[in-house]
Amino acid sequence: MTTFTARYGGNCGACDTRIKPGDEVAYSATDELVHVQCPDVEQRPARGSCSSCFIELPVTGVCGECS
Repeated sequence: MTTFTARYGGNCGACDTRIKPGDEVAYSATDELVHVQCPDVEQRPARGSCSSCFIELPVTGVCGECS
């Protein structure tokens, strides 16, 4: 895998955090731009989804689409 320094910002295809200009990046086997070493990302707990429209519920737990 050939690495290079990012000149532009974007999202990492592996960890979904921002790629900033100056980060070391590479293209994955599926041609997605990824960090050479992804930063540690704190995983947020999964939220439920609305049983009617299946949209992920906000922190309040009330669907804004169906209510």
